[in-house]
Amino acid sequence: MHKKKLLLIITLSLFPVLQMIPEAAATPAFSRQTGADCRSCHFMDMHGLNAFGRAFKQNAFNLSEHMKEQLQQQKQSEHEAKAPEHNESDQEHGCASC
Repeated sequence: MHKKKLLLIITLSLFPVLQMIPEAAATPAFSRQTGADCRSCHFMDMHGLNAFGRAFKQNAFNLSEHMKEQLQQQKQSEHEAKAPEHNESDQEHGCASC
């Protein structure tokens, strides 16, 4: 009984504190401007920067020509990965996705 009461007190005391935490208001401006995925610069947890993200930051948050080429290559490979695979029977029967 004592443990349940203590747990209830802790839960009720934490609730107002958790309500004061501001809502995240980040906007993916880079993603909107370039069409690139957030993972272009960030690891999966979105806190750490990968090599591309560090280079972008070191370049005063501007894309160099080399970085633009890298993004274009990434977009192309993502597009190819999403494209459906076709075989000869698709072409013979008329592939609806083409």
